[in-house]
Amino acid sequence: MSVFKKINVLDFSNGPAGGLTSMIMADFGASVIKIEPPKGDSFRKMPSSLTWLRGKKSIVINLNDPIEYKKILPLIKEADVVITSSRPKNEKILKIDKKSIRSINSQIIHCSITGFERKGNLSNIPGFEGLIAAKSGYMMTFEGTVDRKGPVYSSVLLATHAASQIALQSITAALINKHKTGLGESIETSLLRGMIPIDTAGLFITQIRDRMKNSLPKATDPEFGMLPALGYHPIPTKDGKWIQLAGLVSHLFHSFIEVTKLQHIYNDLELIDPRDMNPEAKLRLAKIIASKTITKTSADWMKLFIENGNVAAEEWKSTLQSMDHSQVIHNKDVWTYNDKFYGKIKQLGPIAHFSKTHSKHPGRSPLINEHAGYFWKSKKLNSNNKTIKNISNAPLSGTTFIEFASIIAAPYSATILGELGARIIKVEPIEGDNFRVGANPGTGKQIKGLGSIKTTSNKESICLNLKTKEGIKIAHQLIKKANGMLHNYRPGVTERLSIDWKTVRKLNPNIVYVSAWGYGKNGPHSHRPTAAPGVGAAMGGPLKQLGGKLPSVYKKDIDKSIEMARIINAANPGSSDYNASHMIANATLIGLYEQALSGNGQEIDCNMLAANAYANFEHFIDFPNISKNKSVDKNLYGLGTLYRLYKAKKGWIFLAINTQKDWSKFLSILQNQIILNKNILKKIPVNIQQIKNIHSLILEKIFITTDANSWEQIMSKQDIGCVQADENLPGPFWYSDNHVKINSLVIKKKNPLWKNILRHETLSHFESYPKRAGEQSSAGEQTDIILKELKYSQKKINDLHISRIVDTHTDR
Repeated sequence: MSVFKKINVLDFSNGPAGGLTSMIMADFGASVIKIEPPKGDSFRKMPSSLTWLRGKKSIVINLNDPIEYKKILPLIKEADVVITSSRPKNEKILKIDKKSIRSINSQIIHCSITGFERKGNLSNIPGFEGLIAAKSGYMMTFEGTVDRKGPVYSSVLLATHAASQIALQSITAALINKHKTGLGESIETSLLRGMIPIDTAGLFITQIRDRMKNSLPKATDPEFGMLPALGYHPIPTKDGKWIQLAGLVSHLFHSFIEVTKLQHIYNDLELIDPRDMNPEAKLRLAKIIASKTITKTSADWMKLFIENGNVAAEEWKSTLQSMDHSQVIHNKDVWTYNDKFYGKIKQLGPIAHFSKTHSKHPGRSPLINEHAGYFWKSKKLNSNNKTIKNISNAPLSGTTFIEFASIIAAPYSATILGELGARIIKVEPIEGDNFRVGANPGTGKQIKGLGSIKTTSNKESICLNLKTKEGIKIAHQLIKKANGMLHNYRPGVTERLSIDWKTVRKLNPNIVYVSAWGYGKNGPHSHRPTAAPGVGAAMGGPLKQLGGKLPSVYKKDIDKSIEMARIINAANPGSSDYNASHMIANATLIGLYEQALSGNGQEIDCNMLAANAYANFEHFIDFPNISKNKSVDKNLYGLGTLYRLYKAKKGWIFLAINTQKDWSKFLSILQNQIILNKNILKKIPVNIQQIKNIHSLILEKIFITTDANSWEQIMSKQDIGCVQADENLPGPFWYSDNHVKINSLVIKKKNPLWKNILRHETLSHFESYPKRAGEQSSAGEQTDIILKELKYSQKKINDLHISRIVDTHTDR
């Protein structure tokens, strides 16, 4: 069944952030009307608009015209959900803000996606991806991918994708709550909040370094070097291609050593453990590995790795090439359909695979104003929608969810559910989640697991030995009482642990059972391990980050090949995990909404490849005569004169202007700059349409006259998109930036290991339920409490501890 088939969505958003949100709702049956300005959505020129506009109806209404505005009033009355993406100031002017919309329909769910939140000088500048990535320090994380210092343009629309998925998570949670209470909701998120997930430990590392200034390594310590962990190393091959290793844990690296027949390295005690190796030993082993891997082609190595089944590795590909990945094809994660205007189109498929709540391609994208005059049929009020007043619980209050997952992708998806109010019980191995003891760059060997604060907050924890009958019995008792459960084991493991779908549905027929696979439930790669770097390389985002071209392999100069590996590694961040987290969370929420409507449970299969296809939505599309997206310049500054990085007198700025109005204001501001030679401005066209790449040379001369911070202050006062791009890395940005503080995007929370710690705020703000950011639990902290809920006596609990069936830790 199509879970959103009775939901009307009125989409006022411009571009893919809101577009992807309503697209997925359309895929699951929602009736989506897109309200466009007279010239249509300004992002329609993106080839991917054929994806995120699919299945919608287009109506042009000039919201600035009072008479035209009246046309939306009947639509608002029949809408269940409204999505906007205007700047806060414009939203009010256009009367599509929460107050205006909900005064017409109080039961509506209003979701606003801004760029920079609602307070501060940056709140009303354009919410372009480049501006958010620059200001939040993300562009600084790519320093080293090109032969110059300073920030590097970030090519993947990470904040856009994240904001779209956060909006969908929030809307679906609000729909679940509305089904229970009849209450509408006002939700706010932003592209800036979309950057929160990928800061795994930066905020925590920064503040711990600040607390312990005299007892931690300096920032220039070798641990800050660019040579990746060997399990995550890009390796060169004989035919000039690169393979990305993705073995986070030691045994996967040792499988790689076995396949490459390099076991002789174990004669050197310094080379035995890839996770505990000094920089000199790491470099030495990297050279040994590279010398070996250039003896075979990429295809030869991949054949061996796949046959072994325990080597995490993927060949570097473009996003377009990723559509032909054998596992992507097997999973049916590419939808193909014939469009009468564009021919055969290949594009994003389903977000996940559901046993009951199926999605389907909702049809082609509409022409501008193709559905002028269209109107929804009047809906009778549902008897379930009797409004219950004075509700103070969070949207998922009353939902219990069991997590059998470790590291990042799946656990963080459960964190998202916890932030939305679900009770999350994290079932950890007897020693705790491995991520709790993972190393952190810049904190030395004595401090570990700071990244796990993000993945273990808003949860209760029980450490349980699932390799024992008693441990399995406890797990089954938890499952019987749950609304849903999640695991991220490889195929076959859940059967051995007796928590597979077949077993679980007998225990709890109405449960939402979510599998977070690396590759998929079955298929040519399903048996293989993977992790963020491998998925990233396979799906094309990192290659795009390098400007679309990989560095050469130097078969006769291993040192140079190792240097190229450093560059490649710098372009492959850990964002693939969080891209997956968003999709797992959304698939789960859709399952929970179906459960709320019908009482039905079901099996849901998610995989990291499909999730990261969504993150690369801009290029995950192909059709005849497709126009090329703008490509980044060779210095990786940006996409053109008015959307790129510029060197300032001190620091760097990122400029983003795409309208004549903003361009005219920009030129007017420059005219008032005393420091500038006004003759230079005469060389710049007044008409934005006449701007060419050559004009960037003039802007370079202008921006070099003043410090980056000053440019940001001058331009933001006039709502022009110009921000400093090199002030901070992400960790220090979240820790100390004034805009973060003004918008309360970090909050202080108690912590079992650090007494208290600053953590990021939730990914969205609900007007009715503002306080949802919870605390971290230590491994097994609630073990005894949970067992008592299951009616275990204290004596029995003590016995379980003694026999190591359960455990509690205070050091992780």
